[in-house]
Formats: sequence, structure tokens, C-alpha cells
Amino acid sequence: MSTSNRPNFSDIRGSELNRPLATGTKDLGTTYSALSATSLTLESGVLVYNHAVQALVVTHTGPSGVSDGDTSTSQAQIRKGFKLNSGEQVFIECDNLIDVLVGQTTVLGGPSEQVSFEAH
Repeated sequence: MSTSNRPNFSDIRGSELNRPLATGTKDLGTTYSALSATSLTLESGVLVYNHAVQALVVTHTGPSGVSDGDTSTSQAQIRKGFKLNSGEQVFIECDNLIDVLVGQTTVLGGPSEQVSFEAH
């Protein structure tokens, strides 16, 4: 391994990536719903990937004031979360998987619209 005279030097070639605690997919609807129906304590948060053709909204129940079952298609609700277009991803820091909510931004989404996640 190489060394450096810089005090904050870190050689990243040997770093490990943490293994997800859980992975999965979720079908999207026009209301917000939790990524998982069961509670799972997390170490750092959730990485959410949008595989849907339509945009989706991802939010956390606490700071946003949004709860499970709220509509996800109104502009007021869309502004309370992260809007992800197709192929985009976001990492949300949180302590429980059940606190992360997802929903479609339009009522035009098909029945197979899905989001996938990695819980860390």
C-alpha cells in the first residue's frame, strides 16, 4: 500500500462496501405507501432506484408530514419529497425501513411500475 505525507490521506483501494440488510421491489400506486410492510431497523438508510417509466416521489414520514395512504399525485405532495425520473436513484438517511414512502406522480402509470431498494 502506498503512503502519503498528507494527514487526511486514505487509500480507498482496500475499502469495503457494506452489504445491504435487505433488498426488494415495491409496486407503485397513486397513494404513498411504505417500501416495506414490516419494520426493519437500519444502520444508515435506504437507497431507492426508480425502474418505472413514470416519475415517482420518495419521502420520509417524519420531516415531510406525509403518511401512508396520502395521495402522491398532487403538486403539494410532490414538493414534500424527492422526485425521481426513470433511472434515477436517491439515498435517504433513516433508522427504519417502514418510514420511507413511495408513490407515482401521475395517474397514468401502468400496473407493473416498480421501484427497488437496498436497505443499509
